[in-house]
Amino acid sequence: MSKKEESVSEFDRTKFSSGTSAQLERKAEYVLAPTPYTPENEMSLVDLIRVVLSHKLTLFAVFSLTIVATLLFVLMMPKQYNYETVIELGSYMLPNEKGILSERKLIESLDNSKSKLEKRFITQVLNEAAAASKDLSEFEPPKFKVSAPKNGNLLILSTLWREDGDNVLALETKIANNLIQDHIVLADEILEQARQHKDNYKLELKELTASVMSIKQEGGVLSQRLARTEQEAILYSKQIQRLDVDVLSLVKQKAAYISDQTQPKEAMAILLLDNELKQIRDHRDRLEVELLIQLENRKADLRKALADNASTIEVAQANVENVRNILVRFHVDNVIDNKHLAETDSIRLSVQRNQFQLVRPTQVVVKPHRTFKAVGMGWLVQLGIGLVLGALLGVIACFMVELVGKVRSEGLGE
Repeated sequence: MSKKEESVSEFDRTKFSSGTSAQLERKAEYVLAPTPYTPENEMSLVDLIRVVLSHKLTLFAVFSLTIVATLLFVLMMPKQYNYETVIELGSYMLPNEKGILSERKLIESLDNSKSKLEKRFITQVLNEAAAASKDLSEFEPPKFKVSAPKNGNLLILSTLWREDGDNVLALETKIANNLIQDHIVLADEILEQARQHKDNYKLELKELTASVMSIKQEGGVLSQRLARTEQEAILYSKQIQRLDVDVLSLVKQKAAYISDQTQPKEAMAILLLDNELKQIRDHRDRLEVELLIQLENRKADLRKALADNASTIEVAQANVENVRNILVRFHVDNVIDNKHLAETDSIRLSVQRNQFQLVRPTQVVVKPHRTFKAVGMGWLVQLGIGLVLGALLGVIACFMVELVGKVRSEGLGE
């Protein structure tokens, strides 16, 4: 390269670098310099309205498209209905040792029953329905929800579904039926315990009845012994009376013999009379002791034994009556089983209910049904939301068009 060309190239580079530096400095000053405040930079409400009115076509187009989209959504969106089933949990109460019925308790707690429905029976029924479906890809399982009001014994099984929900009603029926069948097993276990208690009370009643009969028989024996003792006392009294007559006769005979002056007195005869009189008096005294002391003591003992026997009989009969009252409260003769399920109505799976049964079965109190009105927002509310949304989107679109126009005009001006 010649010296002339080198000097020209060096001049061009110097010129380019100096021009570039000047442009960069001007841009830096433009960026860093604060924008001066002028009244023209402000926008009043009138300016905003003027911007919107200047783009009426845009506002109308966006508003119309939003309304059309809302109407299409309202018309094409299927209506949702609430499908609901109400289940009443079974309960039971059993007599205690005193025969007093306990407070009624649930066959299974509310939380456990709810958990069974959610984690076991709903899944089981949906799996069976999916297996029975011809095309598994088209099977759409409903989302069931289980709610339980506080301090109650009700479970509410519900789901949202379209108007054609006969299959949903059938599924709710199966789910409720599964819970009822499960609680029937639990109720049978409780009834079996009640039957065992009832059999124990029957055996106790039998033993108490036999004990009462034995005590009564013992009382009968005591009464017979007392009657015989009374008869013995009467016999002793009669013997004593006869001995008194004999003593009086001997005393008169002796007095007459001694006072008779015509006959000679023999000492031996008088001695024999005295001896016989003494024997009779001794025998009378023994009988009197037997009558007044021994027989009276025996009668007192027998009367006391009879009083104790009567008291024992009274206590035993009270125990018998108590056990009978307990047995009256055991209404466990009618066993709850599958026969209690209603067969005439495939939807209503209710169990025969007895207000006086110890065990009340779980049953469907409100059969599976669909609400008359669709749930969710009505079409007027949705249309109102579409109007507000369309107006809002239209205004935003107007400002966006205005902004884009200004940006383009400034770009062309530079």
